[in-house]
Formats: sequence, C-alpha cells, structure tokens
Amino acid sequence: MGEEETKKTGNRYSIILLLVGLFTLLLSGTFLGRQLALDLFGTPTTGVVSSKYGSQTKSPVIEFTTEKGEHVTFRSWHATNFIVYSAGSEVDIVYLPAYPKIAEVRLLGFIGYPDDIGWFCLGSLLTAGGLVAVRNKTITIDLRRKSK
Repeated sequence: MGEEETKKTGNRYSIILLLVGLFTLLLSGTFLGRQLALDLFGTPTTGVVSSKYGSQTKSPVIEFTTEKGEHVTFRSWHATNFIVYSAGSEVDIVYLPAYPKIAEVRLLGFIGYPDDIGWFCLGSLLTAGGLVAVRNKTITIDLRRKSK
C-alpha cells in the first residue's frame, strides 16, 4: 500500500467529482436554458388548471390553446409548498410556439430562477474542481506586478 495506490484512489475520487459536476451542470443547464428560452422567445397566454389530479395541487396540470388553435396539456416542472392551484382557476403561462409542450406557469418560472442559477453555479464549481483534481497539478496564481 504505497504511494501508487494512494494516487489511484485520489484519481478515482477526482474523476467521480468531475462526473458529478458535469451531471449537475448538464441537468441544471437544461432547466435554466429552458426557462430562459421561455422568457426570451415564449408566447404568453392564460391556461386553466385541470382537475385530473385532484381539486388542489402544488404542481399544476394546465390546459391551454395555442395561437394556432392546438389544444395542449402540460404539467408544471416547478412545485412550491406555499402556492396551491385550485382546479378550474386561470393562470398566466408562457409557451414556445415551435413546441407548445414546453410551457410553464409564469409565476413558478420566476420563483424557480434562484434554484436554477444556484444549481448551475454549484455544477460549474464541481466541474472546475474535478478538472483541477484530474489534472493532478497544483495551480499557482501569481498576483505580483510585473516590472517593466
């Protein structure tokens, strides 16, 4: 059990850290990118909370009609413990005209931004840490002024 075995174990942990970071970055980037696309390119409209999943829900199922007349039903990706939607109530939503199944309740999308950004930053830090650990070299940051 020498130095070589310790290096293998350390390298294994750094690869695991890198993979966890990449997974977190990819997943959170998907959620954040989806919400940004909805806010930048989405079409706002109103929808009605469906009664398919009980009379009250925290992650609502919404039915709406697009500008082209297509009837769409979707379930919100975000859920909260402090906002409850009753069946039959109208809510403001936003959807992508190219693919209307990508839609979200506007309020829940805005509430979800801090979570999405936080997870994206955490994934970035874990990925950077994993890359540094896999590299297996120390990083030196020299902040001295260069003399002319």
